[in-house]
Amino acid sequence: MSSSHPNDFAVSGERSDIVLIADANGAMATLLEHLGEVDRAGLSDWALIGGLAVMVRLENAHRPTRDIDTLSRQVDPEPKLTLLGIAESATPTGVVLADGTKVDVIGVDPRLDLDELPEDVHQRMFVLSHWWMAETAEVVTLSLFDQAENRGEIIARCTLRLARPAALVAAKLQSIETRRGVMATKRESDAYDVYRLLRANHPHEVVSPPGFVQCLSRGFGHGGRRLHPMGRPKKYSDEFRRRAVDEVLERGRKIGEVASSLGITSPETLRRWVRQAEADRGLREAPTTEELAEIKKLRKEVADQQRTIEILKAATSFFVQEANPRSQ
Repeated sequence: MSSSHPNDFAVSGERSDIVLIADANGAMATLLEHLGEVDRAGLSDWALIGGLAVMVRLENAHRPTRDIDTLSRQVDPEPKLTLLGIAESATPTGVVLADGTKVDVIGVDPRLDLDELPEDVHQRMFVLSHWWMAETAEVVTLSLFDQAENRGEIIARCTLRLARPAALVAAKLQSIETRRGVMATKRESDAYDVYRLLRANHPHEVVSPPGFVQCLSRGFGHGGRRLHPMGRPKKYSDEFRRRAVDEVLERGRKIGEVASSLGITSPETLRRWVRQAEADRGLREAPTTEELAEIKKLRKEVADQQRTIEILKAATSFFVQEANPRSQ
């Protein structure tokens, strides 16, 4: 997108202005250029939703993304067919552009018929949250500001319809519950988006439980790659541990001697293994390995429930204030 000729969408209505700071690698500029392509493709009554919409609302790219999520109330032709004109290839939910950027588009009925909602509660929430995003999306003008070399200039500008924060929160909460299989890995980023939106709009009402943000964002490194998703790799294998313990319990060797001969960093490490083995074999009154695993699982479930309650409490307050502007 040319810095001397910023691109403007032809969107009518009152506009809000949002200023974004350009990143060094030009990712946000590329995304804005693609949003212009979507609009020029002729897609009607569409709005930006999803992770990119969250970042725009926060005016901060808090996590990497190359996906553009949209919805459209266009009826004929179906929205995806309109986007094929700018696509390199098609996907089940949208298209892929020449540089690999995915553009997903969800069709939303122009009218909401409450009598025709799906029976399944998750499908019903999907329909309601997306209709809410479509119905309440506001027209915004995005300006991309380049701070490089103290130039301080607008290098890109576009106008589009953007989902409102409360509707985005509702859609994200619905997504967390329904992601399965390979998509389950996106639950963490959905939850983090919800937290950031609530925190940004109600900073004094959203309390962060110990480790909350760390838990939600754990495992994401540069470029969005997961780092050690199942925890850090073990330094000592289970078989190695069993052999070391047997040297102490079965052959009667001293812990320090065994640790030194097997290259175990600290004798205290082997001592912990021996104590746990004694508990597992009924030689010591202490929780067994199986019992400790169950305790850990239960603690995690309780912590997850507490985090969910915290998010839902803040979300409830958020929705009430969105529905009643006088209370703000």
